[in-house]
Amino acid sequence: MKKLLLALCIINLAWFPLKAAQPEINASHIDVYATPYYNSKGPSVSVGRFSSGLAAAKEDEFLATIGRMKKDWDELTFPELYVAAIRLYDFGYRKEAAYWFYSA
Repeated sequence: MKKLLLALCIINLAWFPLKAAQPEINASHIDVYATPYYNSKGPSVSVGRFSSGLAAAKEDEFLATIGRMKKDWDELTFPELYVAAIRLYDFGYRKEAAYWFYSA
């Protein structure tokens, strides 16, 4: 009986570090690397004329860029659409992000 109790204690102690070592997942942000167009660390954007606006940390500046992109919708390249979708997701515009992603 003592051996069984000791084994259970050891299992519980071994399980604790495994449970604590799991990374924390943030569903509101996904790390994405689409070299050479986008790196979520920073973020770093290199898709042409809309790069600085898509990389903007301020939501109003980013949304102004999205507005300009919508006016030029027929001229947008795949990387521009794709990175815009990623950034829309990061800013919390999930439905809009899905539309832009599937349009790409």
